[in-house]
Amino acid sequence: MMTISSLFDLATDIIVISRQLVVHAELSEWDEFAELDAKRQSLVRSINLEKFDLSDDDTVTFRELMNEMIALNEQLGVICTEQRADLAKKLKEIRLGAKAKAAYS
Repeated sequence: MMTISSLFDLATDIIVISRQLVVHAELSEWDEFAELDAKRQSLVRSINLEKFDLSDDDTVTFRELMNEMIALNEQLGVICTEQRADLAKKLKEIRLGAKAKAAYS
């Protein structure tokens, strides 16, 4: 049986992992990112609010935790999109370089 305290702990764990994901994404550490993201997704899926009758204070606390999770998720989206664009640009440069090399060979 999950308690409200363990629900808040779970949300806090997700936030901690999300912060770690931001660092891995910024450093392009994709293996570590993928492993940690799988763990985070599992924790997110385990949240079940139907079991709880949250007080007003608990609702406010949980909403704050959720807002932080959402903000981190949005930050991750931005970083991953930027990283993908950078990789696509580098790949295009490599392809153009290979074509130029082939043309002069």
